[in-house]
Amino acid sequence: MLYFLGESEKAKGLFEADDAELYCSVLSFFEVKKGMERKKVPKAQVSEALDIMRRKCIVVQLTEELCIKAAEDSIEHNLYAIDSLIYRSAADKAATLVTADPDFHKKKLKNVLLV
Repeated sequence: MLYFLGESEKAKGLFEADDAELYCSVLSFFEVKKGMERKKVPKAQVSEALDIMRRKCIVVQLTEELCIKAAEDSIEHNLYAIDSLIYRSAADKAATLVTADPDFHKKKLKNVLLV
């Protein structure tokens, strides 16, 4: 979401890199839409952000296996449900989770880049 709001140069660099293979959890669409609308971002800009995500990202869908692993992550790392599902979506792809979510700032999780 920081990328779409122009609030993070680090996120911008990662998102706009030509050689980046970007994954996002299907739940990221929920998080971006909710976050942008809470900040009163115009609906057209929200729609544009979601379209960019669709074009630039490989969307990781939820599966039964992913949800079970995310439940284990939630318990082990004391994560909220949606955070553990997004974290597991990245972990299953051996990808780095890039986030500004303050809930991750307190955790010491591997493959998480805080921006």
